[in-house]
Amino acid sequence: MWGGIPPRACVIGLFVTLCSLSARADLRTVTFSNPSGVPTGHNPDTGGILTPTSQNFSENGIHVEAFWAPNVPDTHRWPSGFRPDAHFHHLENGYETSHGFRTSTAVSTGDIQGVYLTMQDGHFFDLESLDYRLLSPLQSTNILVSTDFDPFNPTTAQFTPFAVTVHPTFTTLNLGDAFDHVTHLFISSDLGGNPLNRIRWDNIVINHHTTSTAFVPLPNAAILGGLGLGLVACVRRGRR
Repeated sequence: MWGGIPPRACVIGLFVTLCSLSARADLRTVTFSNPSGVPTGHNPDTGGILTPTSQNFSENGIHVEAFWAPNVPDTHRWPSGFRPDAHFHHLENGYETSHGFRTSTAVSTGDIQGVYLTMQDGHFFDLESLDYRLLSPLQSTNILVSTDFDPFNPTTAQFTPFAVTVHPTFTTLNLGDAFDHVTHLFISSDLGGNPLNRIRWDNIVINHHTTSTAFVPLPNAAILGGLGLGLVACVRRGRR
């Protein structure tokens, strides 16, 4: 022990700082600010990942795609499980809106719709936060987030729920470390089959990893130099 400071504590503290600086270096935001090239209405797009015609756009290196899973899968009409006419609402206003809907009225559960995210460069990312606003008459619901979603089993049980309530303006939901080191995400909400149940989305913040591996990148020379200086400082402090 050096003057009451365990050497291991110095190393661990500096390593945690190093990892923190490395992991939080590249924050990016999906603003839904009227991106160019997105068709209007239900018109088909090109370049979709989940289905080729799902409406999609790119912002800050993030591929953003609408997804739509019918409440009763139909492998004949929709072989991928997703409806190919997934679309956005109100991008011209600078936000996205989801609403309840039932493809089949024979069942009471609603379709599952929302936003699919992945990095264009294939790198990992962390979901930091998102802004939401519930619209009347909806007073409360669950925001749903998942790294995987099987459209042939369109249930909300596939998602991690985050309970939210109505507010007069957009509110930020912080996700902490619940969805770190992921390659793609499905973001939805539990709106049932009532089209009057609506939620608006804005400012989805992600932390883009600078490598295509989920592990912490190796320190560069400058950071290693700083680590060495930090260890020297610990030693000198302990010798006083």
